[in-house]
This record gives sequence, structure tokens and C-alpha cells, in this order.
Amino acid sequence: ADFRNWVRGNTQAYGQLVAKVKRDGKTLDEEGIYQQYYDFSQPIKSIPSFRTLAINRGEKEKILNVKVDVNETPILWHLKANTVGNRQGYAADIVAAAIEDAYHRFIGPAIEREIRKQLTDIAADHAIDIFGKNLYNLLMQAPMKGKVVMGFDPAYRTGCKLAVVDPNGKYLDKTVIYPHKPASEAKRKAAKGLFIDFINKNHVEMIAIGNGTASRESEQFVADAIKDIKSPVYYVIVNEAGASVYSASQVARDEFPDFSVEQRSAVSIARRLQDPL
Repeated sequence: ADFRNWVRGNTQAYGQLVAKVKRDGKTLDEEGIYQQYYDFSQPIKSIPSFRTLAINRGEKEKILNVKVDVNETPILWHLKANTVGNRQGYAADIVAAAIEDAYHRFIGPAIEREIRKQLTDIAADHAIDIFGKNLYNLLMQAPMKGKVVMGFDPAYRTGCKLAVVDPNGKYLDKTVIYPHKPASEAKRKAAKGLFIDFINKNHVEMIAIGNGTASRESEQFVADAIKDIKSPVYYVIVNEAGASVYSASQVARDEFPDFSVEQRSAVSIARRLQDPL
């Protein structure tokens, strides 16, 4: 047990977490998400939690080979010095060979598994803590009461889904516009007028834009369009995390059976601005 603890301590202090791309890893990693880890090495004692989790994901997706690398020379010297010592002869050679074999086949791999598990546990705890704090801040935001709100669920190919709710969160109206490519030029030109008409028709006061795909382009579109509206209309970027989960749930399907998932998501985004809780 003393030897094992010493080996673990030495590996934690001087070892490196090493990641290499697999032979077909680049093909699997079409978007290059793990490119920075194709030839990566960092001391175990200083690797941040987000990198541990990213490397684990790359390994799970069969893109990366991951291992703990440590200079085994001082480890083997320590083990032999405290067992064989200065003894010479056939018996000493057998013991020394057994020590090397035990380290390579049992102790080293076991220590590597322990260290990787420890790194993963620490990273997971850290991620949960950060997620909890972010969720608390999100849910404790002041509610936007007494406003007619439009939920704006951005998208490219399938169009941006719009849904309006009254000050109490009751659904009022919905539509789809196509302000972004690859929509045709005609649809993109028509989008602004349709958007303004929809706002005026429903007396929208606030627009909640989801922060997912096409969010930046949609924000620019909204900011430009509301300049041409006489009554004051404001927009807010809303964290849409969880909106897709809700919109595909049975509760959402029961409330809006004839809506697509994206249309339900637009309603959810609008309600989230009104009251995060």
C-alpha cells in the first residue's frame, strides 16, 4: 500500500495527460471540434476541468486516444531501491524483473485508471457547481410582468418561428418568417414587412430572442426592423436552454397539439422572459 501511494503521488505530481487523434479520428471529427486535442499534453496537476471533460468526450466518441504518461525510470528505481536494494545475484534479478512486470501490467494501469477517475470526478463536480450557479442566476432574474411578449426562435433553413403571448403568458398568435439564407431572396425581402405587421397586429412590446442557432443574425434583423415601428418595442436575448426539452414534452404537446416543436419553443422562450420560474 505504501508503494502504491508513492507511485500515485509521483504520477500525480509529474505525470501528463496525453491525447492523440486516432487514425480515423479526423474523419469522425468533421467539424474539428477536438482539433486542439489531436496532439495534446498537459501536466495532470494543472489541467483545468473543462479540458478533462472535453478530452473524455473525444475519447468516448472514438476520436482521441487518451493516456496518462509519466517517466517510469524514477518510479522503478524507487521500487527496486526499497526492495532489492544493493543486492546482487540471480534472485535479485528475478525480483527486479518481477517489479517491472508488476508495474507495467498491474500497478501502472491501475494508477492511471484511478487518476483519470479522480480527474473526471473533480471536473464533473466543478461543472455541476457552475451549472447550478448559472441556473440560479437565470431563474432569479426579475420577471417581465405586464407585457405582451413575442418569442423569436431563430433558424436558418426552416425559418424563424414567432409566437406571441399576452401579459399572463396566454398564447395569442404565431407565424414563420425567413430572413436568413438559404431562403430565397424574395422570402428574405418579405420577412421584414411580415415581421413588422405581425408586431403591430399583436401590439408586441417585448421580443425575446433565443440564443441558439442564427441568434446573432436574428438579433441584427430585429434591431434593424424595430427602427421602423412607431410604438416602442424592445428586444432581449434569452437563454433557450431547456426550451427544446419542454417543447418536445408531453405537457407542451397537450397544450399545443397542432404546433411544431419549434413553434412550442417560441412560446416557451416568450414565457421565459415573462417569468423564468
